[in-house]
Amino acid sequence: MKKWVAIFSSALLAGGAAVGASASDAGKFVSYENTVATNTETVTEKDDNQAKDQITKEEAVKAAQAILDGSVKEVELDHEDGKLIYEVELYFNGNDYDFDIDAITGDVLSIDDDLLKTPVKNQMKVNVGEAKKEVLSLFDKAGIKDVELEMKDGRFVYEIEVKVAGEDGDVYIDATTGEVYYIEDDIRNKAISHRANEDDKERSSLESTNKSDHDFIKITKEQAVETALNHVGGGTIDEVELDREDGILVYEIEIEQDGQEVDVDVDAATGEVVSVDWD
Repeated sequence: MKKWVAIFSSALLAGGAAVGASASDAGKFVSYENTVATNTETVTEKDDNQAKDQITKEEAVKAAQAILDGSVKEVELDHEDGKLIYEVELYFNGNDYDFDIDAITGDVLSIDDDLLKTPVKNQMKVNVGEAKKEVLSLFDKAGIKDVELEMKDGRFVYEIEVKVAGEDGDVYIDATTGEVYYIEDDIRNKAISHRANEDDKERSSLESTNKSDHDFIKITKEQAVETALNHVGGGTIDEVELDREDGILVYEIEIEQDGQEVDVDVDAATGEVVSVDWD
């Protein structure tokens, strides 16, 4: 949960912008994590040396087919966002898949079309069910309309279309880590609001639990310490904490005795010794 909050805090503090791009830039995938490592070299008209260093069409096709063993329909060299790329179109099992390959590094930057229809889905560490569960945890009463597996910014992501409070939008879940990668503008505030409400509920529940715990405490810390010392035959008290073990509220008492350490748990309600652990 903290990890989710951290992702969006960085975006909000930047005024909704991330990685030098506007989140409202329609048609452009924008990452809110500074973890995407892509080649940042740009190609200019007089950059002749870089052109000589570029990979061949055959190497670009090989990079694409290493992910999806389809037949080649088309290969083009193009510029995109100041970067020289190969656009490789593969045909696999009745569908066309468009690959963007960095023409300098040979890295696969993106794959368009649903990879759930291919064997690639079996290589993902996070399955569709886990990705859906993460998305539904972000909103209150959201419904999932569609799920696809694609590659964006060099990483595999689940593109999950949801409907929440009358609005449709996409949430991207990293297919390797399960982290929330991006939420579209139309529904992002609803997700943030819902998670904030969930955090408030959790804090309230914890406070309530802490208050009710005191109702079960029948002996004092001093009484628990006396019981523990008597049980092990004396010693020096290092630390005393109140904690819950296996659903029971206990005093955890650390005692040093003749160079040895012993941990004694005393039931906070009955005063009985629950466990003794000699180190």
